[in-house]
Amino acid sequence: MNILIPLLQEGQSAVADLMYGPERGSDGDRLELGDLLANDAFPVPARIRDQRESRSPDIQRALSLGYVPILDTSSWDYAVEETRTRPPVHAHRWVTFVAVSPVRGVSAPDDDSPREELTAFVDLPGGTTTMSIPLAGPPVVEMLEARHCALPSRGLCAPGCGSCAIREVLGPRSGLVCMCDHDGQAG
Repeated sequence: MNILIPLLQEGQSAVADLMYGPERGSDGDRLELGDLLANDAFPVPARIRDQRESRSPDIQRALSLGYVPILDTSSWDYAVEETRTRPPVHAHRWVTFVAVSPVRGVSAPDDDSPREELTAFVDLPGGTTTMSIPLAGPPVVEMLEARHCALPSRGLCAPGCGSCAIREVLGPRSGLVCMCDHDGQAG
C-alpha cells in the first residue's frame, strides 16, 4: 500500500501551494518527491522523515528521482471515461488520482500489498516505472522493471505492443491500469 496517497489527500493544501506557488520550477508537469517531503506544511510522519534523513545513497537517489505527475482533472476524467467500454479488472498495481484543487491534481502509483511503502514514479531510459521505499526494515529501494503496458502515470497507456488499453481497477481505492487485450497482463 502506497502511504503517499493518504498523505496527498491529507495535505491537499500543501500540495496545491507547491503546484501553484511562486517557487515553482520549470518542470511544471510534476512534483518532485524530495520537494514534497521537505515542505513543512506537508504531513510527513516520523518514519518517512527517518527515511528521508537516511544516509543511504540509494534512498537519497530515489528521493531525488521520484515524482508524482500533475494532471488536469479533466484529463483524468477523460481517461476514466475511456475505460467505460471495457469491464473493470482486478490488478496488483494501478494509478490513483488525488484532486488537490477543483481543476488539478496528481497521480500516484498504488498496489494491493499489505506492506506500507512510499512509492512514486521515476523516469528511466526504458520508460516510466515506479520506485518504492518500504517503511519497515532496512532502508532499501525497489525499482520495478517497466513492462510494455506501463502504468498510466498521466492517464494514458504507452504504445507497448499495440494492444495496451486503459482499464478501471476494482479495489479499495479506485484507479487505472494499462492491460494488454491479448493476454490480460497489467502493467
